[in-house]
Amino acid sequence: MTVREHGQNLGPRELEVFSPAACVHLAQQLHRAGVRRLELFSCVSPRVAPAMHPDRIQAIAAGVGAPPGLEIVTLVPNPRGYDGFLELGLGAGGWGHTVGLFHSAVEAHNRANVRRSIDESVTEMREIAARAARDGSPVCAYLSAAFGYRDDDGLHRVGAERRRDQIRRLFDLGATLVTLSDLQGLADEEHTQRVWDDVLDLDGGAYAAALGYHPHHVGPARAVDLVEAAYHSGVRCFDGSLRATGGCVTGAPGNAPSGRSLERLARLGADTGVDAAAVRALDLPV
Repeated sequence: MTVREHGQNLGPRELEVFSPAACVHLAQQLHRAGVRRLELFSCVSPRVAPAMHPDRIQAIAAGVGAPPGLEIVTLVPNPRGYDGFLELGLGAGGWGHTVGLFHSAVEAHNRANVRRSIDESVTEMREIAARAARDGSPVCAYLSAAFGYRDDDGLHRVGAERRRDQIRRLFDLGATLVTLSDLQGLADEEHTQRVWDDVLDLDGGAYAAALGYHPHHVGPARAVDLVEAAYHSGVRCFDGSLRATGGCVTGAPGNAPSGRSLERLARLGADTGVDAAAVRALDLPV
């Protein structure tokens, strides 16, 4: 579940309400509800995302601590971000966060999002992954726009073989989990299942248990339908956020609503280990 995407989109005035104390309380409530993986921070400049100011990150990290059974993920976009990750005490010698690496499946989106080519991003990710391995920090990875990307030049599709090669490369970096994002909610249920049927069968299903889905949406109900489609294909790890908040600096819509997704998964017979009613009852302070 992502808390990072909600806070990252807020301005200074809104952050006075969504304070470090409020963020800590939210994280604690989600953990009590059974959430086992929580994305909290991104090591980016506070000029880009005021919520990621180092003082705020340190206050939240200290308040949340390192609860047993909860994996906390911090996104690290580049080597300088990894320097910040260490300086903030988020690594293995401190709060023990997982390093979240990411790049886009589409060249145009990667340049719009991080102002680098995909090859440049991968080179930086290799450096970060090697440093994290030496430091004892686990790594996960995200493949953004894995279902395509639309900009002023039209729709950029992602070929199946290219997608498979990118996934293999992320696992080769040492990622314990690779999450595919439908950045703009471009795929319908049929397309979603077609992609997942192909990806989960990659190399004879060698990576199936270590693949996750991060659906964005054109409407929260639609995102829940996409979660169901991916579940039918065999996906068992899903991202979401409270009330479907979140997005991306490139204009992506919000995430799948966690509470509604959990309720849908329960109706499908999934034992998520998370109290869906408790998650639905959590109201964001802004």
